[in-house]
Amino acid sequence: MQDIKTVVVSEKGQISIPKDVRSSMSINKGTKLVLIIKDNKITIQKTDELLKQVKL
Repeated sequence: MQDIKTVVVSEKGQISIPKDVRSSMSINKGTKLVLIIKDNKITIQKTDELLKQVKL
């Protein structure tokens, strides 16, 4: 399922991940995320999930 959310970049360049997304993705304080920039797009992924994919 694809879900589209809009966030706003703060003056300090920060974004907030909506609570429902954090809950559904099990993103908590201290969860490490990686930003992947490709073809003028940003993908945010949990670091541990990316490591699982790389090890396959």
